Amino acid sequence: MHIAIVTISDRASRGEYEDLGGPAIAAWLKSVVVSDYTLIREDIQPRT
Repeated sequence: MHIAIVTISDRASRGEYEDLGGPAIAAWLKSVVVSDYTLIREDIQPRT
């Protein structure tokens, strides 16, 4: 099984606030997924 967490926010990408949605979803998944998994984080830099 593959699970992807994707969050999109213009304001967070501009640094106006910290994106808390993605980390909150990842924390929730850790509490409900019982099989072994590996979390791969890919930070994508905003376009300039």
